[in-house]
Amino acid sequence: MLGSDTAGFNYPTAGTYGTSQAGTGLMVTANGLSLSGINAGDYWLVSSTVATPIGTTGVVPLTTKPAPPLWTITGSPPSGQNRPTGGVVVDL
Repeated sequence: MLGSDTAGFNYPTAGTYGTSQAGTGLMVTANGLSLSGINAGDYWLVSSTVATPIGTTGVVPLTTKPAPPLWTITGSPPSGQNRPTGGVVVDL
């Protein structure tokens, strides 16, 4: 800036990681950079996009739980029916 010139720089709220892998020093790209303020027209940005290795991500462990059973198994057949040989009765 020169003398009493006034200009501001926007700070994008989102960026894009260059990889889905966990780690540090990951490349992050931000788009839509711009200058604002009364003297912004007197200056220019070489690019409205910047990429720099500032990203850090970690691994989040997945937690699973068993699904509920799809059927129930009963120990005896309905009244008056023969028990199957070598198995159990399944009530669907």
